[in-house]
Amino acid sequence: MIFSPHKLFIKLDLGDGLDDEGMPISIDNLWKEIGQCRCDDNHTQKLVSVNGENYMYSYKVVYEGEKIEAGKEVRVMNGDDVRAEGIVVQSGVCNYFNYAQIWL
Repeated sequence: MIFSPHKLFIKLDLGDGLDDEGMPISIDNLWKEIGQCRCDDNHTQKLVSVNGENYMYSYKVVYEGEKIEAGKEVRVMNGDDVRAEGIVVQSGVCNYFNYAQIWL
């Protein structure tokens, strides 16, 4: 992306929290980096209809990559600070440049 000051991470579904050898997984390994993104605040809290249900969202994230399904937990980092974190309520794929967008 031309303007992508933030990084997008998705929380891994690890089941019981143990690795292949039965050792507990550290918290640092719970988040997988998806890539650079742009995260826009939306303090007006627009309604988005998904399958007949209305959701309020606080952030819109545009990134380059595969579509992230609704219900996944994501985090947007601005350097070392968490800019946004939450559950994806809706996702979509843009027409150009392999961009996708999600709403938290």
